[in-house]
Amino acid sequence: PLSRLRQLLLKQELAIGNLNSADRQIVLIAAALAIPADTTLTEKDVTERLYRWLTAVGSNLRDDAVELRRYLIDFRLLQRDPAGKAYTRSKSWPDHWSEIAAELASTDLAAFADQARTEEAELRAARKKAALEKRELS
Repeated sequence: PLSRLRQLLLKQELAIGNLNSADRQIVLIAAALAIPADTTLTEKDVTERLYRWLTAVGSNLRDDAVELRRYLIDFRLLQRDPAGKAYTRSKSWPDHWSEIAAELASTDLAAFADQARTEEAELRAARKKAALEKRELS
């Protein structure tokens, strides 16, 4: 899951609804991990945490924090009370989702995303420099 998440983080303008189911699982699980387990939060608090996640990790997503919150509810990674005022991260996920979550939870996803994007920018700059030098030699 981490290697695929890295690939997804490097793409631009992704929309969760356009991802295949495996990629959507990885992105949604990573986002769900921004919500602490065993903690009840208000809608505002959940939205703020997801906004921060989108800013740090999911900055390449076109979806906003409200859309992301709705996806998490639809995919049962986040639960809300009937009044829509209290939210908690779901305690039980399908086994294969739990395996992905365990791997992602062991990583600082913000640092992981930052490192992946920095490395990619450095590679792009090196390729550009090499192409310019090759043109100058021609």
